Amino acid sequence: MRRSLPSVRSPLVAELIEALAADRVDHNDLARRLFARDASVITGGRTGVVCFPTSTEEVQACVRVARRHGRAVVA
Repeated sequence: MRRSLPSVRSPLVAELIEALAADRVDHNDLARRLFARDASVITGGRTGVVCFPTSTEEVQACVRVARRHGRAVVA
């Protein structure tokens, strides 16, 4: 079963914006495509929300939010 991607109104996105700031939480199609893979040849999964924390505390907050929503975190 495929999990739907979060919308701007999703509780996940809202909590991440609250933990960081709106300009450091990206969930649009372009950002998700850009961050879905690295330089490897291995095909990856689908990216949900892309976050840009700037401190250890913000990383911890993102992980807590992801866990509450049953989402994985990839660094």
